[in-house]
Amino acid sequence: LLLIWWLAASRATWRERVFGFLGLIASAAIAITLAHPTMRGAATTYFTLPMGFLLFALALLALTFFISMAFHQLAVLTFPALALGVYLQDGPLSIKRRTLNAVYFAVLSAVLIVASYAYLFSLARGSFDIFVFKQWVTSYSPDADIQFRFASNLQYTLRGHVRLFFGGRFNLLKGLVNPMVILLLACLGGAVFWLLFDLLRSSVKRLRHDRERELQLQPRQKSVLLLLLIWTSVYLVFLFFWLPQNTFYRLFYLPALILLIGLALSSFKDRASNSWRLAVFVGAFALANFLFLIYPFSHVEKYPPLAFALQLNREWPAGTVIYHSAESSDVSLVRYFTPGTQWRKKAVGEPIDPGVWLETSAIDAIDQHWLETHVRKDSWRELNDGAYRIRFVQFTNP
Repeated sequence: LLLIWWLAASRATWRERVFGFLGLIASAAIAITLAHPTMRGAATTYFTLPMGFLLFALALLALTFFISMAFHQLAVLTFPALALGVYLQDGPLSIKRRTLNAVYFAVLSAVLIVASYAYLFSLARGSFDIFVFKQWVTSYSPDADIQFRFASNLQYTLRGHVRLFFGGRFNLLKGLVNPMVILLLACLGGAVFWLLFDLLRSSVKRLRHDRERELQLQPRQKSVLLLLLIWTSVYLVFLFFWLPQNTFYRLFYLPALILLIGLALSSFKDRASNSWRLAVFVGAFALANFLFLIYPFSHVEKYPPLAFALQLNREWPAGTVIYHSAESSDVSLVRYFTPGTQWRKKAVGEPIDPGVWLETSAIDAIDQHWLETHVRKDSWRELNDGAYRIRFVQFTNP
């Protein structure tokens, strides 16, 4: 009856119903296999339901972890927090049972990830070779390196956390000021001034009454706090040394940081204060990012590579051929905004047809003295301002 209700009348999604049904079947098979023949009937009834729901929950968590790994391999660093979360789950469970649950989760996750990687590798290659598979799994981009420069890494880490919440620059508003922008700036200034004034007033009030805040966390909140600290610290330590300048990798632990801020606010909550203080802060946060990041970059002139690509699109006729030697974000940007062009990756030693254009990577791969006598002098198109270096030139007959 329970199985019929689960499949036909429960509010679960069809995926949850399928995983639950498969979990029950798997648990029944395990119980029948492991139980003594004289106890198989009772063992099947006694173990199937609890083991089925346990496997169902662990399978869903393992599937979630696998999906995150499918988006990016760096999601593997969430494994310690997930495994510990399985171990610390609520209920009167023994240490042995908690450990087994964590092991089950680890095994299910490993099987899903390794099997999928192996299948996709075989599909792409046409065959399976364990040594080539190992090289394929451990391959990485040439610019992905580990840096052991403490001062530089610390600077990048601090800057990355600021950019994680606040983006843009004040000078990006140059040339874009209008009455609406002035009104929003006034709202932002008023919100920031009020928050600072309220913070100062609250601090003085607490000092006068000699009152201290107490950390108040429920037992379950303490478990969540531990998981969030592990989630954050694992990524923080790894990204301190591995590409610390790439702020976007810090998005992997942004949810943990937000939850940590929420726990801090809830634990140090001043009941005498108004609850809309947080709303004012969120409003100021949104206005700052809109005014100094989102709004400026909605204008082409504030992003020179985009303006440069649109200029090339106006100058290049349909069918223009461009040679490049390496993929890059610049290549992708210009190729996307010049849809009528044809891009070809130039191999080493490959002859160059007259009339084609050479991109930065192809230009750098050619001897510069030879290049000077084989290109049109008036065809150079460059964006080289210190922040960007994008170059194109048209090849011609010698």
